[in-house]
Amino acid sequence: MAALNFPLSPNDGDVYGNYVYDATEGVWNANPQQLASRFVTSATQPTSPSNGDGWLDTNTGKTYIYYNDGSSAQWIESGNPVIGFVDPYDQTTTSTGYLALPKGTGAQRPVAPENGDIRFNTELNQPEWYSDATDSWVLFKDAPTIDVEYLVIGGGAGGGSVSVLGAGGGGGAGGYRSSVIGESSGGGGSAESVLSIQSGIYTVTVGAGGSAGTSGSNSVFDTITSLGGGSGGSTSTKTPGSGGSGGGGFGRAVAETTTGATGTTGQGFDGGDALGSDVDPVAHSGGGGGGASSVGLDGSGASGGNGGGGVSSSITGSSVARAGGGGGGKRVSGTVGSATAGGGAGGLNTGGVNGTVNTGGGGGGAGENDNGTELGGAGGSGVVIIKYPSIFTATPSVGLTSITNTVGDYKVTTFTEGTGTVTFS
Repeated sequence: MAALNFPLSPNDGDVYGNYVYDATEGVWNANPQQLASRFVTSATQPTSPSNGDGWLDTNTGKTYIYYNDGSSAQWIESGNPVIGFVDPYDQTTTSTGYLALPKGTGAQRPVAPENGDIRFNTELNQPEWYSDATDSWVLFKDAPTIDVEYLVIGGGAGGGSVSVLGAGGGGGAGGYRSSVIGESSGGGGSAESVLSIQSGIYTVTVGAGGSAGTSGSNSVFDTITSLGGGSGGSTSTKTPGSGGSGGGGFGRAVAETTTGATGTTGQGFDGGDALGSDVDPVAHSGGGGGGASSVGLDGSGASGGNGGGGVSSSITGSSVARAGGGGGGKRVSGTVGSATAGGGAGGLNTGGVNGTVNTGGGGGGAGENDNGTELGGAGGSGVVIIKYPSIFTATPSVGLTSITNTVGDYKVTTFTEGTGTVTFS
């Protein structure tokens, strides 16, 4: 038999006579069918395949034939996986056995897990899965934790009314509680802890502003309650009210000069004192209502006390100052107490100015000059604002008025009126 002169530098799949070259093994294999085909075992598709080549995918155990019909070429699955390999997907089973999960301690978790990965935690003796939404492993028995930043402001109080010669105190601002990272709460408090909740239903109430001479209503989100502002001192109720921030005092005669009411630590400050005089009635001045960031100022002979300042927040994407106290009223002449951050200014021989809606600002105190009753300004309604990862949805119930915007990777829902619930999913 004559010697065979095989090519010196063959490529994988080359045919010489009745032989096919296998580059993986480095040998020429007999090919009695004279087909230029080969069978490759690998975890990836073979490169430069020829028509008729076979491939065992070691990842799945599936086998494929490379088919070229002249106009297109592709790997076609040849049938069931090779014996010993079982594809568990999209198949029913009658097994009464088990499906084994990867097992390990918390320290042995994957370094770069993907959303939906599952394993058994041997320290907790619980199965767990990975959630991209919270960037954490979640036990099967638990829902994902949703970290919510909040701004909850109570309704502002109404300023004091007067029906005799005198000046009403400014209404106190609604309590100001915030967990917005890097910001502050009212009353000298730091930002509170971010609220970690799970999918479910939570209570929401937007506190209404108080009418003239009455305190504001509380605002609520879940366990967070911000108190309504304290009412400004008035003819009928000379003592101002305490609340999120305290109301300003009522000023007339010496016996009717009152001190400002107290605010609440972590929510707001005290109201200012009033000035009254039975020697110089022109001096009657109401105290300013307390604000989230500072006390209301005392009334003086020249002016009503300014309302306390508010606090700014960028939870909605832009900075807005809220929860300012109402200004004190002034009788006859001089300057009324001014206000900022949603508070209303006091009145000079007139009624006080209303606080701004959804700021929790206090209403301004009235000033009276023998012209009959002058009403204090109404307090501004409160607001509840929540910020949470955009992958989640917050659905309000009937009875709540709200709007939701997207800010970066978060949704921000602002509740502006009503009471009800919000459902996170």
